[in-house]
Amino acid sequence: MKKVFSIWSLTLLIVMCLGSSCSKDDDEGNDNNLVGLWKFSSQTAEIENPSDPSAVKEEQARIALQHGIMKNMVITIEFKSNGAYILSILGVITDEGTWVLNKNILSVTDSEETTFFTITIKHGMLTLTENILDDPNEDYRSRGFTKYNVIDTFIK
Repeated sequence: MKKVFSIWSLTLLIVMCLGSSCSKDDDEGNDNNLVGLWKFSSQTAEIENPSDPSAVKEEQARIALQHGIMKNMVITIEFKSNGAYILSILGVITDEGTWVLNKNILSVTDSEETTFFTITIKHGMLTLTENILDDPNEDYRSRGFTKYNVIDTFIK
């Protein structure tokens, strides 16, 4: 009985070690994981406005409509190893510029502005989260919004 328990314990230990050693394989913050062509998959939002719940519903409806339109288009973003990116819609380049990845913060700069995203890359899926409240061109804070994150997902 003691021998069976020891074999079972050893097997469990090996499984635990293998599982934990692979957990960082596709960790965010790795330039090499970001480089390549990514195809748009989905868009969602995390929105809060304690003072005006109807404004949240309106924004969620707008995001849902936008996602419905975007889902039917072929939208790609290519991150090149030289720090350049190209955004295309239906094969037409609509934006290009440079990118820098610092840990899990991606900064994307085009000819007009720099946008910051929190990113995760796992299992061939890229998630870009933009905090709209940090955008100086938007007035959501003054309208009572306390959280407004737009989350775009891409697949490789």
